[in-house]
Amino acid sequence: MVIEQIRQGHFLRTDPEDSSRLITTDTARGPWDPNGAHGGVGAAVLARAFERLLPDKRLCRMTVDLVRPTPMGGLHTETRVTKNGRSVATATGCLLDDQGDIRLTATALYQVGAAMTNVPTACFAPPSDPNSDANAAFPIRRIVGHELSNISEAMTVRYPPGQDGSPGPTTVWITTLDLIEGEATSPWQRAAIVGDCPNGFGRNAEPWDISFVNPDLTIHLHRDPVGPWIGLQIVSRWEPTGHGIAEALMFDTEGAVGRVVQTLLLRPTVDSELGRPADSASP
Repeated sequence: MVIEQIRQGHFLRTDPEDSSRLITTDTARGPWDPNGAHGGVGAAVLARAFERLLPDKRLCRMTVDLVRPTPMGGLHTETRVTKNGRSVATATGCLLDDQGDIRLTATALYQVGAAMTNVPTACFAPPSDPNSDANAAFPIRRIVGHELSNISEAMTVRYPPGQDGSPGPTTVWITTLDLIEGEATSPWQRAAIVGDCPNGFGRNAEPWDISFVNPDLTIHLHRDPVGPWIGLQIVSRWEPTGHGIAEALMFDTEGAVGRVVQTLLLRPTVDSELGRPADSASP
């Protein structure tokens, strides 16, 4: 399938017979499981539900627990307001499959803004202009889960000068397909898709040596991203105990917009070509 044709599509479409049901397309598929959608797509669906739940307040923080893989197929959401104060509100939500089984759970924090002037803040200058940087390949050269079309083909990736897709801390620009066919993708939804990428782009080793699954995702946005490009300045910290985190400063072409943190579950993997534990393979 031609990548440029894929990038003209969408991750999901609305079921014509049930407007509350969203159906994944091939581009929603994650790179690890042929039957699982990318976690960022599920997170974006929950962000959409939270935005619609309290439209008079701004969604500021969302934490998603990836209880089970997001399925390829039909997706449904349920949300509930847990506190609705004058300045701050909270909510819970979940993503369900067609059988009604919970796949993702989430909490959200909202705030009411206020007009202010002369507010001091830390400055952050974007490292480059993504419109001038050259296109780059998805950083993980060999997908270990399957060879089907997946979200890696639905992303345009560009690195600032001096950065690349090799393991280690990195800075990257990403833009993706729209979330749902026939519907404008909000800045929060776009941030949620990109927000599930730090562990892969900022990995410390390749996935055929060490797996780095993230069972959760937390996104804080102090400002909504502007434009299609979202940048990530990523660092992953891995421990020999099998625990780790991937964290990233999120920014757009105007400056910083927030931060992403993923908890990581680290495990040695079996090399798909050598058929032996990666930690016993020659370097």
